[in-house]
Amino acid sequence: MKKVRFVFLLSLSTIYYLLSTIPLAASLQQNPAAAGVEIILNSKDPGTLRLLRLTGVLNAGDWQALKPEEQKILRLAFDEQGRLTPIGQRLLQELLSARLDNPNRRPAPKAPPSGGSGLSAKTSSLFLFASVPKTAETLSAGVSQIFARTNAQPTEPPLVLPGYDWSKYPPPSLNEQPGADRPRVRLIVAPKKQIQQSRYNVHLQPNAQELTEKILLESGIDAQLLASHQARPIAALSAFNLLIIEAPYHSVRSLAQTLDIEGIYGRPANSYELTIPGNAGGAAQTTSWASWFGAGLRQGAAALGRLGAPLKTPGSPTGFQPALRESVNQLRPNKFYAQGYTGGQATVLIVDTGVDKDHPVFKGKNVIQIDLTNQKNNKDAIGHGTHVASIAAGAPEGARVSYGGVAPGTKNILAAKIFDGPNTSEDLILAGLDWGVNQTAGRKIVINLSLGGRGDPNDVLSRAANTLAHRGHAVVAAAGNSGPRANTVASPGLARDVLTIAATDKNGSITGYSSRGNPGGYKTPALQRAVYAKPDLSLPGGGASGGFGGCRFANGIVAAKSHDMPKGPCDVLIENQPLYTRMSGTSMATPHATGSTLLIFDYLEQHGGLKDSSFLESKAAQMEAAGDIKKGTKSSPKNAQGSGLQNLDRLYDLISSRMEMGLPIGNLSAEIALWTSANERRSWEISKNSAYRITRYGIVNPQNGNIINSDQELHQLISKIEAKPKGGLGGFKQWLDWKLYKWFGWNRQDGTGDPLEATG
Repeated sequence: MKKVRFVFLLSLSTIYYLLSTIPLAASLQQNPAAAGVEIILNSKDPGTLRLLRLTGVLNAGDWQALKPEEQKILRLAFDEQGRLTPIGQRLLQELLSARLDNPNRRPAPKAPPSGGSGLSAKTSSLFLFASVPKTAETLSAGVSQIFARTNAQPTEPPLVLPGYDWSKYPPPSLNEQPGADRPRVRLIVAPKKQIQQSRYNVHLQPNAQELTEKILLESGIDAQLLASHQARPIAALSAFNLLIIEAPYHSVRSLAQTLDIEGIYGRPANSYELTIPGNAGGAAQTTSWASWFGAGLRQGAAALGRLGAPLKTPGSPTGFQPALRESVNQLRPNKFYAQGYTGGQATVLIVDTGVDKDHPVFKGKNVIQIDLTNQKNNKDAIGHGTHVASIAAGAPEGARVSYGGVAPGTKNILAAKIFDGPNTSEDLILAGLDWGVNQTAGRKIVINLSLGGRGDPNDVLSRAANTLAHRGHAVVAAAGNSGPRANTVASPGLARDVLTIAATDKNGSITGYSSRGNPGGYKTPALQRAVYAKPDLSLPGGGASGGFGGCRFANGIVAAKSHDMPKGPCDVLIENQPLYTRMSGTSMATPHATGSTLLIFDYLEQHGGLKDSSFLESKAAQMEAAGDIKKGTKSSPKNAQGSGLQNLDRLYDLISSRMEMGLPIGNLSAEIALWTSANERRSWEISKNSAYRITRYGIVNPQNGNIINSDQELHQLISKIEAKPKGGLGGFKQWLDWKLYKWFGWNRQDGTGDPLEATG
């Protein structure tokens, strides 16, 4: 009887579903094109051109690549003469005012709507501006002023540390070690007072006692309290206002809890490891480091942190043989190069194993180094940092043009050595970042983090990376080498506002080792419903199948080899000298993206300079310009490829066109839409239960032109959708709708209104 009742309900629900799709189909047939495509594309109306450029439509091919619903939304934005309609004006102004709030903090509530218009205060003022006839010149200047006003952000406050559950300290790994072997633990502390001067490895300095007294006085930490816990300051980081304190493992919790009572919060530093490809990942690798190191295979360290597990790529053993030029050309950088943008006005920071500044690819470059490890010699015995730096900014040396990096014109290279073996600590990475940003007297820099660790979007390093991104520094991080399993992206690649990089092989396919993101996305610390996706972008990282001479990376990326490394089977001999070597991994894909960002920063420096929003905009632009990566005839999952394969030719067209029209170079609303579309269930719920449609240029309500252009608005929209009752018959209907959509592609939209407009 129950089975019959279920079948009956199922039949009724199916009939209901099919009937309910009829009005939808009819509504999509209404609203014919307001203007022909040619009229729109050839319009002389400057507002029309700005909207097209900002939504990524540069020519007829771009228009044809849009989905029918995306074409329909844009057609509604123009009248029969190809000028902006009120909906088009709203679309443009919402796109111009898009912003990404720092996910470490809860953003301010949205302003209430202005009286009578149903529009927010910012938008109504923009409508007033758009209604006055203007020339192209005055219009461009006016839009620039409005953008600066609506997108203005307050000065970024110091880093706020996440919470820590001290009841779970010490971790089992410390308890398992004999008492004599239990290490001293480093505590990351956020003092109340602002640290004025950065200092590193304080305990190793000749005047350590004097420096300790100055640091504690400056930060407001009680010296007697530290002494009673056998603790001492190790570093003071002014860029993040953090103090690094070292104490015996058994006294760390007591010290932290005492500081917490005084309103000074702290948490232990995470561990980041250099994982050996070909073995199981994790801390267990440290036991085999000595034998591996002694065998002269240091160039096999193609991944840092939790980028590990076996590097295995199924399929053909063919790959990069052997020129770096192949991987650089795969990015299509010629338009940047032809106009003279090779990275000359940009600065790169490599936080890694050091850089061999005497290698020929760095000849004539200004390489500034610091060794934050205990070695204090700036030698790159592992070779990973030298390899990475040459991919990003190495110059082709003499006739060896095959080995030039992505941004060969970059003159200034900062190198912070934070690895001298398989392991490092989070505080050393933070110190490397702090040192780098303090070297440039306020200039924006591009930071390469080909490293990773066990963490989450809320850990200290992820928060620090987000903070730097909102100050205008480009932070480019590896996704990790733990693929093909899902939800394996490493920290700080988990941080929302870093550019997180997946790896492709020579054929432009996602490698088997490249880490995948969570298919459901990740939640920002501030707004739990503002879900975002990872990774962001895919670039060449080399294959990982074995090959000739015992080299594990025979089809890997060929780049500079440090002189401090021993000879090995992966070396490439030039005039009988092992000047280059092969490596593979997302560690190699990441500096390709770093080099691309150096080209963008060079372009921007030569067109008015960089601002705090430049990196976030450039990240969005790179994601917009990327090409879809297919596996056979189907697109690779978003949690594997992100937005797709880097395409610098397309990127140059986007950036240069937008700059000429006084527009932001990246569409931040498009990035929010891409994040949302990566979660299929969330994307479906929005399009079904609201008037919004997820498009490549934003989450749009075509009825009024409103766009979800901030984390706060996305949070509000999802909150209202999730607040709808789901129990009983309503819950069953929602379940049936989802299954019919998944099985047959049927979609019945319920949403008719804009919940954000209704509530302000």
